[in-house]
Amino acid sequence: MSELQINRDTEIRRFAKVVNQTPAQLKFLGKLDGAELMKLRTQLNTKLLKEFEPTFKKIAKGGGLIPEALIATLCMKFFGPRLTANTAYYTPAERSTKMGKKFTPEFLAAVAQELIPEFAEPMLRDQPIELMRPCTMIMLKKGDYYVMGSFVDFTPFDKLLALMNDINDPLASLKICSFCQRKDRMAQLVEHFSDEQVREFIVAGHANPELLPEILNIAAEMTDEEKQRQKGITEALGDDYVERSRQQMVALGLEAELGALFD
Repeated sequence: MSELQINRDTEIRRFAKVVNQTPAQLKFLGKLDGAELMKLRTQLNTKLLKEFEPTFKKIAKGGGLIPEALIATLCMKFFGPRLTANTAYYTPAERSTKMGKKFTPEFLAAVAQELIPEFAEPMLRDQPIELMRPCTMIMLKKGDYYVMGSFVDFTPFDKLLALMNDINDPLASLKICSFCQRKDRMAQLVEHFSDEQVREFIVAGHANPELLPEILNIAAEMTDEEKQRQKGITEALGDDYVERSRQQMVALGLEAELGALFD
């Protein structure tokens, strides 16, 4: 993600979750741009992990001598989600997947809440979709949009597509997007939506003004062909949709990317 243009609004939402504050309470961080906020968030996330890294490594190494079924039982009954997550970074991804199959979906979802997405990428690559699906549905039901959105940046695209197809709530999809930096990945996902799904997605964004920027940020990453499809669906919804979209485009400074759609 080093070449990614960091979206500051997304990053301030993610930072707020880490420090258990609202974005409004973090106005004093106004001088920091998106990249600086991401760096600070990552430092806060990893401070505890790095401080106790030798201990977590020893636990992970020792656990390698114990059968997966037994270590999974120990994790659920004694270690808990946080310690399990912290030791998972130092456990081979294949073994983590084997243990994950022994966890209950509820425990696996609780572990996911404790994971640092930047460090969890090997696990996300290795885990089969049938293991991720029930965990995703539990997080969706609980409204864990921060966790889900953070994982969008690091989950293989084919798995993302399969999981997003399970989410029938366009508002939930937008809330997930509000916590992911990779708007280009969301743009790729939307390309696989039907016209009716896109219509519902746009309507949800306009019905929730705080999420309307997500619609425009996603559209900015689309191919020219897909942008034209978005334009046609937006125009069919009415002039008020077009005007609100145009105003939001200007507010976000996306005229270069989207201006031709609103000429």
